[in-house]
Amino acid sequence: MRVLVVDDDEDVLNVVSLSLQARWPDSTVQCTADAATALSLFEQQPDVVILDLELPDGDGVDLRKRFRRQSQAGIVILSVRNRPQDIVEGLEAGADDYVTKPFHQPELVARVMAVLRRAEPAQLGHMAVCANGELVIDSAAREMRLRGQPVKLTATEYNLLNELAAGRRKCMTHRTPLARVWGPAYTDSVDSLKAYIQHLRRKLGDSPIEPRIIATEHGIGYKFIA
Repeated sequence: MRVLVVDDDEDVLNVVSLSLQARWPDSTVQCTADAATALSLFEQQPDVVILDLELPDGDGVDLRKRFRRQSQAGIVILSVRNRPQDIVEGLEAGADDYVTKPFHQPELVARVMAVLRRAEPAQLGHMAVCANGELVIDSAAREMRLRGQPVKLTATEYNLLNELAAGRRKCMTHRTPLARVWGPAYTDSVDSLKAYIQHLRRKLGDSPIEPRIIATEHGIGYKFIA
């Protein structure tokens, strides 16, 4: 596994690097404190990027967007910005997870593990088609097309939609996709699930009021309109 850690705090770089290498001794962890070097190191195609949003030579938000345009590598934001708005904006811009400082080392390692797990191909149904035929999900090929055009989703967004589609017309409670996509430790993270559903709806042009793809069962969960 190859990890890129971008943070302007040397102590954070050391702690994160030691924590990751303790968990994955054979991993390659590269660290940098500036955006310019991060862009260069990103060319080596890391599996996961742990990214601070405040860097001396640039904004981590712009850096994250550039990473996402180039690759589907897992991106974990590690930032002192802890407002709900900051977290939502981070996820909307393509991050797979968001951890606020100060942080606990075991939690960060667990979140990196979860991001890696989400990036693995989901072993779900072969194909799902929404009711009006606009959206086609081919799980075997790991492809998604909206009105015949490929849809660009993060690994987490894809796995979440694929999980909902596997249930077809059945309503999934909040805990079910959280457990299957994020892992059993995240079954109470309902706000994160709601944020991801909002991201998916925006990318798919779906409305929560008149849904064509994802329907909300208020107080219960969500249903794919198969």
